[in-house]
Amino acid sequence: MGVEIKSSIIALCRQIILPLLKKQVSLLAESLCLELGRLLIMGIEVQSRVQAFQGQADVSGRKLFFAQLSEQKGPGRYSLLR
Repeated sequence: MGVEIKSSIIALCRQIILPLLKKQVSLLAESLCLELGRLLIMGIEVQSRVQAFQGQADVSGRKLFFAQLSEQKGPGRYSLLR
């Protein structure tokens, strides 16, 4: 009797539970891939924003440098601009 019950449980698992688990694992893997893709896109956006900010800071620094040069008086001003 115990062997028949065990065989019935194993058969039930093979027919019902394993296909459900495979589907759940497949859905989980798909969800993880989508999330990783989203995180990758966010990382690329952050990187491009950082690069843009660095570029703006570089331009602002150059503008400040040349503004300070133009405020200088005397012959040293012209030698620095050459």
